[in-house]
Amino acid sequence: MFFRKHLGLIGLAIISQAAAAAPDLVLDADARSSRTLTIYQQDLALFTETYPLNLNGAGPAEVRLDDISNRLLPDSIFATGIGDLRRIELSAPTPGFTQRLRSLQGEQIELVFQPASGKARSREVTLIYVEPAGIQVTDGGATEFIPFDGPWQIRLPGSELPAEGPQLSLRGSGAPGDQLNLSYLSNGLSWQAGYQLEMLPDGKRVRLEGRASLSNNTSTDLDNARVRLLAGSVNQPNGGRTPMYALAASAEMRSDAAPKREALEDYQLYPLPEPVTLKQGGTVSVPLLAPLEMDVTSRYLFTQQVYGGAQQEAQIGHPRRDISFTLPNDEARDVPLPAGSARVYQDTEAHGLIFVGGQQLRATAAGEEVRLTLGEAFDLTVEQTQTRFERQGVNTVVGYRISIRNSGDEDRSVEYRAVFSQPRILLESSEAGEEQGAIHYWQLDIPAGGEKVLEYSARLLRN
Repeated sequence: MFFRKHLGLIGLAIISQAAAAAPDLVLDADARSSRTLTIYQQDLALFTETYPLNLNGAGPAEVRLDDISNRLLPDSIFATGIGDLRRIELSAPTPGFTQRLRSLQGEQIELVFQPASGKARSREVTLIYVEPAGIQVTDGGATEFIPFDGPWQIRLPGSELPAEGPQLSLRGSGAPGDQLNLSYLSNGLSWQAGYQLEMLPDGKRVRLEGRASLSNNTSTDLDNARVRLLAGSVNQPNGGRTPMYALAASAEMRSDAAPKREALEDYQLYPLPEPVTLKQGGTVSVPLLAPLEMDVTSRYLFTQQVYGGAQQEAQIGHPRRDISFTLPNDEARDVPLPAGSARVYQDTEAHGLIFVGGQQLRATAAGEEVRLTLGEAFDLTVEQTQTRFERQGVNTVVGYRISIRNSGDEDRSVEYRAVFSQPRILLESSEAGEEQGAIHYWQLDIPAGGEKVLEYSARLLRN
């Protein structure tokens, strides 16, 4: 039954409420003068809030806040304005049944008895008091105790069950000031960067712009909040308080559409220029990076893994297509990119805008190269055939014929890489190449509608 199902939650809430004295001041969303959210990329946010205080008396005071995140981390709370904190109490949210039951004290409720067999019986009683283990009622001038785990079920009028959110009570040790400053960490909020890149018609420039997607899973609506996005990976203790350098960051509001980035310790901070409303379960997308154009290079790459074994049949594949560009880092502009998803589009004359590929992008500092893999080149085919396999004592000699065919209508250049699993000596090669560590690579030009053949052999040395 509903009441029995939620008995544990209800009992806990009653004990908490019965034990706590009435607060000196209750503050809700209407009383709050500001709320700033510093949102991280890892299911974490720092809430920074201010409330005006209007308390009589010079002694210690207790303040209760009714509009806080459902996923607040209790050991992360900072508060100033009511002296040193003597006690912090967090009441967990309940399904609303206890709130309704307590509000009906002094009024009539219905009790229902359902025997194992036969017809159910009901009676109306007057609710006097709600205890942790049951309720006190009067019936016909006599007082009774109805235990929660007894045969009688409690039926309340109406089908609406108002939700009751968490409540945070703070008791200070000194005389309160005129403003409460509250900061705490909460799970349930995160943001992710998304980048849209458009290859310009000449194929040598790319236009990039960025957006940030903010997600709210705190079970709390967050209305008209100032938001700062922190880019970077912040270490968190398991279940403990995370040191947040963002506590000292200013929430400066800007008029531009995209936020003005600020360096903060080893991170990047993006204060959004306008307040944001984040409804529970919703996602909001906002500008993160103003559009910029950069030089871009495109290349085709195919990698062959070379082992000391026999290859029975030809291997066929396609080169992948990569694009790369270098982020600005000069007096005019420096642009780092927070980690996120990158999608590349090509505007074609015949078909309009076409998505041509993308990938997850790691966090990249200003001045660094960004390389994105778009996919495999359909018109380029690589056929790899082993032409030699010979044991020479403890060493092995292998040879390969590589055919690269271009069925497209444009010339292509392919970087072919052979990655050797053990030390080697290159014996012969039909094309000039270079080596770098375990990799030997060749830059091969393949004409439109044509073919290029590379043949090489190597002695693989035993480690």
